[in-house]
Amino acid sequence: MLTRTGNNAPIVPNWMDRRQATAYLAFRGQFANGLPNGALAPDEAETLALLRWVRCNHSPNNPRRPEFPFFALRFPASNAYQLQIPQLEGLDVSVKDESTNPSRTHKSRMAWEVLLFHMNMLEQKLSGRIESVPGMSIISAGSTALALADAF
Repeated sequence: MLTRTGNNAPIVPNWMDRRQATAYLAFRGQFANGLPNGALAPDEAETLALLRWVRCNHSPNNPRRPEFPFFALRFPASNAYQLQIPQLEGLDVSVKDESTNPSRTHKSRMAWEVLLFHMNMLEQKLSGRIESVPGMSIISAGSTALALADAF
């Protein structure tokens, strides 16, 4: 999901095209320069810069610039198909196709929300409201684990 262009080069998500990567790297540089020295660990700063960039360039409330899925923005995030069931005449029945999500399940949305929660914790650490980001443990052998691994 993330790639480096050199040994000490910043991480650039591989879903970004060249234009987005250039804009992100400029944003990231400004963000890093504005951080108080030692306020965040390098990996925390990297994560917060990326999540802030996505939130600045995409919106949870604007279908023309949706924030999810962040790697291939579209609204709605997954397609819904109307089903015609004669026995249920008068009822609208739809099926959402979650196979377009990274984990191929609806858990990708949950993983995005976990990332936003993590971003909130990093923001609180940066502002001095908390000293460290609390650890999180989720036990899963299924789609939740896959979606979280893909997101992080």
